Amino acid sequence: MENTYTPSRISGAFLILAFYSFAGILASIVYSGYVAIVIGIVVIALALGTKYPDAKRDRTIVFSLAATSVLLGVGAITLGAVARTLTQIIQAG
Repeated sequence: MENTYTPSRISGAFLILAFYSFAGILASIVYSGYVAIVIGIVVIALALGTKYPDAKRDRTIVFSLAATSVLLGVGAITLGAVARTLTQIIQAG
């Protein structure tokens, strides 16, 4: 009998872009929303510009992680602005 099972290989481009997307997500939580937005945009630009990773599933994962990084960055900036506004209101009142 022939072995019809072919293990799927993970491309290096997928690993690199996924790592940077996770770094953007962590940056939005720990450091700065601006950094998370920049990292997410760079990952999206690299994925679009290089056409890597090849597999549609891997590209979907990369775009989802990068978009999550950007959205968490926007959320962190918004949360900071709301907190600053509430602090000014409380101090003025």
